[in-house]
Amino acid sequence: MLPLQPPSLRTLKAADPPSTEPGIPLITVSESLPTPGEKEQHFGELSKPTRLAIQAEAEVWLTITDKAERLRFSQMMNPGDTYHVPDEPGLKLTTANAEALLLNLDGKALPKLGKAGQVLRDKPLDSLRKP
Repeated sequence: MLPLQPPSLRTLKAADPPSTEPGIPLITVSESLPTPGEKEQHFGELSKPTRLAIQAEAEVWLTITDKAERLRFSQMMNPGDTYHVPDEPGLKLTTANAEALLLNLDGKALPKLGKAGQVLRDKPLDSLRKP
């Protein structure tokens, strides 16, 4: 018994050239796809300078909530993406990979918040902004 496959797949071999029949367009795929971090994005407070910026060093999910537990930011960030943290009290950070985040306060690098794969839940950001 033959396996159930569409007829076109049973007869198609890897070495077969692409279709050149009239009316069937040839579709090609670009070999140079953008790599993560190639076009880094900026999120958060962009209209004015902020003291604290969080940059992704690897692909990482970042969530920021405020003191009323409202979601302020929640996104998968790619390497090079930066979240500019609004200068307001009571914001908290949650992530599943603390080591993937680079923090800068007033343009100076801060120590890592944790190790690879370390989960942080509701980490207060106020403690990072102390003068």
